[in-house]
Amino acid sequence: MPGNDGERQKRRRWHLPLAGALLGLLAASAGVLVAGGTRYDRSTTIGGIDVGGLSPQEARSRLEQALDLSRRVLVLEARPGESYTLHFSELGLVPDIDASLAQARVSPWWRSAPQRLALIVHLDAQAFDRAAQALKQAVERSPVSAALVFSAGGRVEVSPHSYGTVLDTGALRQVVWPSRSWDALPTHAQLPLTRVEPEVTQEELAALGIEFRLAEFSTNYRAGEPRADNIALAAAAINGTLLGPGEEFSFNEVVGPRSAERGYRAANTFYGHRVVPGIGGGVCQVSTTLYNAILLADLELVQRFNHSLIVDYVPWGRDAAVAFDEDLDLRFRNSTRRHVLVRASAGAGTLTVGIYGQGPEDLRVTISTRLVRTLPYGTQTILDPSLPAGKTVVVEGRAGKVVAAEAQVFAGGRYTIRRLPSSVYLPIPTVVRVGTHPGL
Repeated sequence: MPGNDGERQKRRRWHLPLAGALLGLLAASAGVLVAGGTRYDRSTTIGGIDVGGLSPQEARSRLEQALDLSRRVLVLEARPGESYTLHFSELGLVPDIDASLAQARVSPWWRSAPQRLALIVHLDAQAFDRAAQALKQAVERSPVSAALVFSAGGRVEVSPHSYGTVLDTGALRQVVWPSRSWDALPTHAQLPLTRVEPEVTQEELAALGIEFRLAEFSTNYRAGEPRADNIALAAAAINGTLLGPGEEFSFNEVVGPRSAERGYRAANTFYGHRVVPGIGGGVCQVSTTLYNAILLADLELVQRFNHSLIVDYVPWGRDAAVAFDEDLDLRFRNSTRRHVLVRASAGAGTLTVGIYGQGPEDLRVTISTRLVRTLPYGTQTILDPSLPAGKTVVVEGRAGKVVAAEAQVFAGGRYTIRRLPSSVYLPIPTVVRVGTHPGL
């Protein structure tokens, strides 16, 4: 059938140009892929940056240009009005372009589909640690405890406390690098600061009730001698002692042993009716000064001993001897309803002890002593081979004394007389030294 053959020839002539066009288009596309190499799917974005249709090298260049690290900063708020601005690079935030590009899919053009990918960010641990340490130095604060402030007139105020702050570097890491995605990194954040409590708050210190000086007493000594060093050590030991209501103070427990290992030096001490060198000589002047201060503060005396001989820095009957090894101690009790504080200072030849607390504003205490009787002294003869025969040297003795003491107390509008411990001081015999050396 000639007619049918003609129709078939026409259809062949029509299909041949179309097939040729398709083959040409495919050849052209293949030529582009071969000539251009691998390219990313169309509409591919990494961190919001379009890299569709670009080769890996072209995509890298575009990402590097778009990621201007010098502009990306993080503002970290520490406190109201205090903030710190750091570049991402200072914080160790490093875009990982290789890992980010590795996410992107490469497909034939006819199967290409949009891709919205995250820009991956790594954290440089060393850079972050450097930034964290710099921030710690800048923002951390040490807590400040409340303190007692003493005025020249004897009044006591309480200074306010302040809280400290510590930077939590573990939490800071989460703030700075909450995600591996560049788009998720913050540009403003609060520094993770932890509050540090002070050891003593203003409220706690005020609750002690230390409001004014109850009493103060001073004695004098020679500066620049070993004895002065011992006085300074013992004064420092009792300084700042705080006693609650009803609490008892022991001088020996607070000061501790007087030994060369603890810095005490040899100086004159009393041993019976003799004056001999001993480690810690002079400490009794601190206990004596404290004794007079507690009497003037009208605190309850528990235990006191007088010296074997009369001292020259307080009147008779107002001294207090202590000896750690002989269990001679000075003890008193805080008989007030609030805390009391002992303050002691020694310097430039003056030793001062103050008692601070709360009590009657009109408190006045007067201490008086009287000689009850004297104790006679005898004579002691000593043969002295260091003196020539027939020569005599006499050192006059001194009578002993029995002394009574009392405190006249006016407080709360009432007048009271309190009997204080009496004192017995040994007599010192007259010493007659008789020479026995025949050749002198």
